[in-house]
Amino acid sequence: MDCIKIKDGLHYIETKNTCYAFIEKYGFCEHIYYGKKIRIEDIPSLYDKNNSLLVNTLYPNQDITYCIDGKKFEFSTSLSGDSRSSSLCILNEKSNFDFVYKNTIKVKGLENKKLPIPKKFDDCICVECVDKINNGLILKLWYLAYYESDVIVRFSELVNNTNENIKILKFDSMQLDI
Repeated sequence: MDCIKIKDGLHYIETKNTCYAFIEKYGFCEHIYYGKKIRIEDIPSLYDKNNSLLVNTLYPNQDITYCIDGKKFEFSTSLSGDSRSSSLCILNEKSNFDFVYKNTIKVKGLENKKLPIPKKFDDCICVECVDKINNGLILKLWYLAYYESDVIVRFSELVNNTNENIKILKFDSMQLDI
């Protein structure tokens, strides 16, 4: 069953009675909605609107209409401009990391993953975010939909493809600000 739809950066995940939506913009995955099922066409009306410019904020790509402060990101990390507590804290030689969206992959099966959840899902995507500072660190955000059960599972995975050792001090699999 095709429970996950992706169009123009919008990621829409639905079950029988609920839906979950986030949008990728300027390398950030911004949480938009989770709750009672609404049509995908209605999701853009829920996007944050900036009616005024804020002082001392970060604006990506010189777009002063998109203010990072106060956005509800799918995963908060340091250096993103997100003022909340980071979901991930790692130590390495560079001591900084900055994950940005790379791509979204539709996944057919998770037979090779050890998971404490049923592997018979209706649809699955993996959102890959790469670290701009430490080339080779990849943050994977997994989304699984179980349509009839009305369950959407979200978990995170950190992959170290560098030659450096890293020490994970904190790794919250999910941070959802609603």
